[in-house]
Amino acid sequence: MQWVIGMLMLTVVAFGNPLPFDLEADNIHVNRQQHTVVASGNIQAAYRSFLIGSDTLRYIKSEETADFKGNVVLKNSHGHTLHADTVLIRLNQDTGRVSRGMVKTKKGVVIRADAIDIHPSTIDMRACTLTTCTSSHPAWLVQSNDVTLSKKDRHIIARHNTLYFQGVPIFYVPIYSQQVSTSGTSQKPNHQWVPELGYNGIDHLFLNVYMGIPVVENVASQVGVGVSEERGFRYGMSHTATLTPYQSFTLKTYHVAKTGFEGGIQYRWYRSSSEQDPFLLLFGEDPTNNRTIEPYVSVDYLYDTYVHNVLYHALPHVTLGLNHVSVEKITMATNVNGGYFEENGYQGDRYQWALAAERPLFGTETGIQVLGQLTAMSHHYLRADQSWNRLYAGLTVRMPVFGLDNRVTYTNLLFNHGASPFQFDTVNAIVDDEIGTLTTMQFGALLLILETDYQIKKQSWRRFKTTLGWSFQCWRPMISVDTIWKEFSVGVSILGG
Repeated sequence: MQWVIGMLMLTVVAFGNPLPFDLEADNIHVNRQQHTVVASGNIQAAYRSFLIGSDTLRYIKSEETADFKGNVVLKNSHGHTLHADTVLIRLNQDTGRVSRGMVKTKKGVVIRADAIDIHPSTIDMRACTLTTCTSSHPAWLVQSNDVTLSKKDRHIIARHNTLYFQGVPIFYVPIYSQQVSTSGTSQKPNHQWVPELGYNGIDHLFLNVYMGIPVVENVASQVGVGVSEERGFRYGMSHTATLTPYQSFTLKTYHVAKTGFEGGIQYRWYRSSSEQDPFLLLFGEDPTNNRTIEPYVSVDYLYDTYVHNVLYHALPHVTLGLNHVSVEKITMATNVNGGYFEENGYQGDRYQWALAAERPLFGTETGIQVLGQLTAMSHHYLRADQSWNRLYAGLTVRMPVFGLDNRVTYTNLLFNHGASPFQFDTVNAIVDDEIGTLTTMQFGALLLILETDYQIKKQSWRRFKTTLGWSFQCWRPMISVDTIWKEFSVGVSILGG
């Protein structure tokens, strides 16, 4: 009876106002004079998108703090989990402290820290390790004295970092800086942080290595060096300043032996209606990743941008767009962009409008899906007095069978009129009826991904790309080969397990 009365007091009127979270426990005591709630035994609390379990809880209304102690387990709706000895949450400030915590993200990354402090502008971790191995003796891990993550720009600075392999220290970096991710508009990240080894039509065989370094506060900087068969030695730096949580400015300056200056400036702005939740940042979650209408702006002034085997300059290129526009069951994305470009000595303008729409047509509980697509694109070139307009429809069937994820798309080119004076416009563009496939196969340690696009009337492949990976402990060496564009890349991904 005492438990029932306590629950009624909490859920209906505690201190004259509802609690900021839902609570269940074996024992609950409400002290109206001290304005506290003390609970023990099988604590289950629901706060925002989190479920929190612990042995004890003390809530102090005057301080708006919830102090969970003993076997604390915090889970969120995105599939991340935090285990800790204690978790203190300051509810009115979105700040808190975690002691002896272990974070496991849905992607299999495991972070352990003696202390995690969530401040208004940063998240600080002390005496922490990072790995993707869940065993008590991980095959590899990175150990850092302290790590600081900026909430504003998702910029990480890690100090005194040591890489261990099979318990043996093999690499040490005094200080490391890195932008965690680029969110929102599906724009590519401004920084590459893993080594690049491969072959393409511009460089032929190439190798590039990058390292993040702190130069100026709140600016993510990176130095890179590399060498390629066709263009020789390259070196330089890139700097990204996050002006607000929704906009960034990047400066890239590289020197390439045979082609000279490479780089320029980039500006990105996007807007999402998602609430910025610092606890999602702790889990490595992008708090702005959602399916609401998302406007974005990008401005590029870049030398030596390339698509497959075509090198060109964008001087400048401006894009305005909207993603995730939903009407009934139709999801749309649209953009208008324009700029001035230089390619193989030719200079001219280009203005483009594009609209892509997708609608689910059929689905089953077994995972079979049928989707319909419609895409319209219109290009105009004033200097060349040309235009190029296309309209094509697609039908995609997704069929998970025997552990294989199969997607087959038929594309019908309904209208294609005009031409472009630029190669980078037409390279790998859809200009025919096509059959496309995407098959992902996982057999034990073996991963095989096959991506193809076959042009029906031309009777030729537009794309034939194979990716092969082999899982070994917490590592997966991978190689991707595109036989049509004569490209390959080699890399290593890190896995949970």
